[in-house]
Amino acid sequence: QKQQEKTHTNFSFDAGSDDSEFDGADYSLIKSSNKTTTVDSRLYNGFVELLLEDANTSNFEFTKAILGNYTLSSSAELVFGAVIQFYHKYDRIDQLLTSCVQDEVSNPKFKNDPHSVFRSHTVPATLTGVYMKVFGRQYLTSMGNPLIEDVKVKIRSLPKSSPPATVTANSSSFRSKHLPPEEISLVKKCTTRFVSSLIQNTDSVPMPIRRLLLLIAKHTTQNFSSNHEALVTSLFFLKFICPAILIPTDISQNANRTSEVQRFLIKVTKIVQNWANGIEFDGTKEEHMTVFNDF
Repeated sequence: QKQQEKTHTNFSFDAGSDDSEFDGADYSLIKSSNKTTTVDSRLYNGFVELLLEDANTSNFEFTKAILGNYTLSSSAELVFGAVIQFYHKYDRIDQLLTSCVQDEVSNPKFKNDPHSVFRSHTVPATLTGVYMKVFGRQYLTSMGNPLIEDVKVKIRSLPKSSPPATVTANSSSFRSKHLPPEEISLVKKCTTRFVSSLIQNTDSVPMPIRRLLLLIAKHTTQNFSSNHEALVTSLFFLKFICPAILIPTDISQNANRTSEVQRFLIKVTKIVQNWANGIEFDGTKEEHMTVFNDF
């Protein structure tokens, strides 16, 4: 009764007070403010109970409904990250992931198109992407920073006559361009070194991410006849590796980069993603990228 009488209590959910508790999770992406919000303690406790009840009895239907409003929002990482942190704290995150993976692979719209699984803006697709980012920040930094530093060094060796930089991932911006031999060679070298590093350090992939990918592989095998390894590999790069390389803030030590470095990295990630997907550049949209098909 005394607790309920405290109708206005300061609550703050510390995003990183005990890293060991969260199995290497990095919640810095959801720390939007250091301010403490004043809320009604009864509403707060009631909401916590509602979320836990949703986990125990409703297969997270309420939680999924909330998240469904944010899949296309600029606040998606903030909201999904907070939900991941909450259910991790209460030891329900594995249940949430399992439920969402089951939803995605059983979605009727993917029945005849399994290659689109986890590629659209669904709650499961967004959740898995944010989850890997939360638990993989240190891994991404250790893998991505050497690549970016390598690119910075290689860029300085390119002749001044190289094509002007274009900072965009839009394929039409590169259409009909012909890359100089020096740049082609350097892109191949940097990409080869990066992929080799990923392969040599597979044991460094955080365990929570491995468990998630195993969960996805298990359920895709049960629902689709297609190669689950190809789907998991594509997802790992599409939702985790490649975005982190292209978005400067995802790898903290490389927030500042020149347009030339960004343009170079766009090529590297496109090659890596095609390699992960097992496809080649067909030349219809990016004729200049066909030179990398031998990779």
